[in-house]
Amino acid sequence: MAHPTIQIDLLLHFAEDKRLYRAFDHIIAVSSCSLLVVPVQHIRGSFAGVLDGCPVPWEEVLDLIEAEGSDSNRLSDIAYIWPHLDPLYALYEQMHFERISLAGNTSNNIIRVSHPCGLRFAMTEPLGDFHEKN
Repeated sequence: MAHPTIQIDLLLHFAEDKRLYRAFDHIIAVSSCSLLVVPVQHIRGSFAGVLDGCPVPWEEVLDLIEAEGSDSNRLSDIAYIWPHLDPLYALYEQMHFERISLAGNTSNNIIRVSHPCGLRFAMTEPLGDFHEKN
């Protein structure tokens, strides 16, 4: 199956400061309680405004990219996340939702949405300010 390509401008929706970063062969967008990573090979558009570097602790990004899901942590569709993922709605059919821990956080309060192309979105639970702002 061919994996989708995602227009780079769509990722700005996930960047609170409207900046995108490139690290670990991924484009990274950050908000106060969410993190989106997409492999560069699945991005189309100009990388001219993309900053080199990792905007959050590198352990968090690598954990999000490399974390293996567990069926015991698998969740059904979480309706309150979809307003935040709306620009990626075309990928919905293959998205998986699960609880994970990032960078030593053992509370398991992170919701990860993943797609087979390598796209990963993590959001803390509860949504708090992010939910109210968007």
